[in-house]
Amino acid sequence: MKKLFLLLFAAAAFAACDDDKDYGTANEEYSGTLTVTLLSDPSQVYTFDDKRFSLVSADDGTLTLWMHETQFVPQMPVLTMEVPGIAYTRMPERLNLSGERLVPKMGGTPYEKYVITNLAGTLTDAEPSDRLTLSFECMGFRVAYAGTETD
Repeated sequence: MKKLFLLLFAAAAFAACDDDKDYGTANEEYSGTLTVTLLSDPSQVYTFDDKRFSLVSADDGTLTLWMHETQFVPQMPVLTMEVPGIAYTRMPERLNLSGERLVPKMGGTPYEKYVITNLAGTLTDAEPSDRLTLSFECMGFRVAYAGTETD
């Protein structure tokens, strides 16, 4: 009986230590740095710290990126943008994110003229917190983001 109890306790302890993420099924929020470079003049670089991004799973098996209170240049108004349709591939310890042509939404309205192209990134299972890195092109800018998961 003691051996059975000990085995059950060991199995329960082992299961409690299993901290694998089920990426793509929950709302994950990140805080990080947004770096924006003008494609026609790479010397023009804008950096914004403490920017919040979220990834949310969608019913169609893709992810939706939310860029909260974001701007690409200082003159741009601060907006919250939703980017649906991001594909992902599961790898050990990470998700690879991709999107060739994604139409962002603001306030639920699609904005074709602000199409996002060449989106690539990773969501990495790292301790003590997960990391999101991604880049894409939009309106003549190269946009890069690096953030860590917030609790």
